[in-house]
This record gives sequence, C-alpha cells and structure tokens, in this order.
Amino acid sequence: MSSKLLVIVMIIGVAFVLIGASALSTELANNDGLIRGKGTVKYLSFEGGFYGIAGDDGKDYDPINMPQEFKVDGLRVQFTANFTDYLSFHMWGYVVKLFSIERVS
Repeated sequence: MSSKLLVIVMIIGVAFVLIGASALSTELANNDGLIRGKGTVKYLSFEGGFYGIAGDDGKDYDPINMPQEFKVDGLRVQFTANFTDYLSFHMWGYVVKLFSIERVS
C-alpha cells in the first residue's frame, strides 16, 4: 500500500472514531450535558499508571482532574462530569472533567 493511501485510510479511520465517540457521548449525558453517576475508583497500572472511575452504568471514565484525595483504588464515589475535547493516551474510558465528586458508602 502506498504511503499516501495509508495516510488517507488512517485519516478516514480517525474521523469515524471521533464521530462515533461524539454520538455516543451525547447518549450518555443528560439533557444538561452532564454525566451524573456512581462508581468505583480504579488504579490502572498501564500507560504510566492513572486513576479512573468504573461507573455503575457499565462505562469507564478517565477524569482529567481527579482530586488527589480521591485517588484511592476501590473507593466508592458519586460524581458529576462532562465530556471533554481532550484526547488521552490512556485509551481507557471516556475522557471527562469532574465538576463534583464525593465519597459514598
């Protein structure tokens, strides 16, 4: 395959991924554009290690602004977030910005 054709195929692939992610993120958010949910904080050791939230809704969230005091593997939390335009090299979950997070029992 020529290098020009390979670049075109890659661009088309990235476009499909971004369009699909955008459509899916709209389905997950409420009418006000916010995601509200509960989940469990998880430490993931790949890509240098990071903390994410495994949501009770079956979705995984990769917060860009997880407060230090909530970086506890296994911690149950309730959170409000929205989707971001940021791309993450973690390749795990939806990249979100937290607006609120609190511990739950």
